[in-house]
Amino acid sequence: MLKNNLLPRVSRPGRYLGCEFNSSEFTNEETLNCALVFPDLYEIGMSHQGLQILYHIVNGLPNISAERCFCPAPDAEALMRNNNVSLSSLETGRPLHEFDLIGITLPHELCYTNILTVLDLGAIPFEAAERKDEHPIILGGGTCSFNPEPVAVLFDAILIGDGEEAVVEIVHLLDQMKKQGLSRKDRIDRLATVEGIYLPHKYHPRYDAQGKIVAIEHHPEQPPKNQTQGSGKPRSTRSPETSDCPQCQNRPRPTGC
Repeated sequence: MLKNNLLPRVSRPGRYLGCEFNSSEFTNEETLNCALVFPDLYEIGMSHQGLQILYHIVNGLPNISAERCFCPAPDAEALMRNNNVSLSSLETGRPLHEFDLIGITLPHELCYTNILTVLDLGAIPFEAAERKDEHPIILGGGTCSFNPEPVAVLFDAILIGDGEEAVVEIVHLLDQMKKQGLSRKDRIDRLATVEGIYLPHKYHPRYDAQGKIVAIEHHPEQPPKNQTQGSGKPRSTRSPETSDCPQCQNRPRPTGC
């Protein structure tokens, strides 16, 4: 995540090395490149079991890669801004804005401002409506996805519910659409076929005088017909400890430095 000449100038440089045992290696032959972002410090993100499970599920798929990225500490963030260093992944140092898909975990509300830091350091516009074809698709998921509206403007799509099975469907679909040469907008719209996917740009929340949401309505140009799967209906959820996914039962998990 940091250039070598900056590592001696930060506290706990091990946060930014990415050389742990059991971390994945890549061949540069992957057709879809994903970044899994935990919007907090490395040591907090690496203790999140959901991130570990998704990391190994995606990297167990052929021709698809998943790299990790965490929010830098304030001292590293200041150095990155002063030296015009873009936020990048741990494994290969690929800048965030060069990925095809960025999945951001929403563990709790206190991380929301860190999402802004990640997007800003990654040279990605804050609001989904401002992004162009060259920008990656920003996907949110996790505990706070059950109340997506406070951060909906930041995301192209939000997965509501369990991600262990959905992530496989999502990355395969995006890989196929990338090979077909579909535009970024078309790729996002077709994610609505995945159960549990909520596309914020298709809906409009209505508030009362106190600022509470009283209704979430379809945009006039987005009729609600045939939206049974992509209407934001949550996927079934279960504890990671009881997962029956064969790809996350026997694979080793990376250990922190």
